Amino acid sequence: MSNNVKKLILIDHDGTLCQTNPFAYESIKYATTDIINKLNLTTNISASDWDEIFCNTMGTTEKNLARSISNILGIGMDDFDMWFYSSRANWYRSMQGKSEFIFDTYYSDAEYLIGELFNDPTNKIMMVTGNPEEVMNIRLSRHMKKYFCDEKDDILGGFGDECYTRQELIINAIADAKRLFGFIPMKNNSGFCDNVFYIGDGYNDFKAGITARVKTIWIPSRSLPAVREKVGNEHIKLLLDVLDNNVMVTNNLESKEVCDFVL
Repeated sequence: MSNNVKKLILIDHDGTLCQTNPFAYESIKYATTDIINKLNLTTNISASDWDEIFCNTMGTTEKNLARSISNILGIGMDDFDMWFYSSRANWYRSMQGKSEFIFDTYYSDAEYLIGELFNDPTNKIMMVTGNPEEVMNIRLSRHMKKYFCDEKDDILGGFGDECYTRQELIINAIADAKRLFGFIPMKNNSGFCDNVFYIGDGYNDFKAGITARVKTIWIPSRSLPAVREKVGNEHIKLLLDVLDNNVMVTNNLESKEVCDFVL
């Protein structure tokens, strides 16, 4: 066990590290249809059902999404879980062999920050994502794996097939870092972990980081005017004021403010 890890950085994937791939929705629909066929179900999911499912589960976890779908289909989660995540992964395996498949495009500012963090061996970078682990093992670009994988090429972090909420994923990832690397979270006077950072793009990411009591960087947009509009919201202004130096909102992960906050 290594015990030289002093700082833990947890990073979301879609929308934070990379542009959200629209094909993700197609893989979810494919996996659901695959299960309907396997179980010979007579029920199906309408376009309006899908709209409601995606609206209600956006920014949560795959397990929460699976529960919503299984409820509509009228089957238990055990039956649904048996195939859903693997079917999603199989869709990606199949599509990546086709020339028209759109691979994930990683944001340059995220790559810059990760590179800077990775240069310090006392930092440990882990992924916290709503995606299932099997899907991320396929989706994560080869050039990004050195930042997130162990010597067995397994991605370290929390995955959406493990928990119903992002907060749970963060807490589990911290527990893994303690177990694997002897990491010791250090709390400040506000009760936040001074040496644990969570970086995400969705409002649910923002809430999850705060609820898990870790330092949180929220990137609601890469557009500066859009971020300024968010920060101008009275609700967000109050949160930022109350939480003080435990959170920040930005449009650019390679800015001096972000580097000073996390490095």
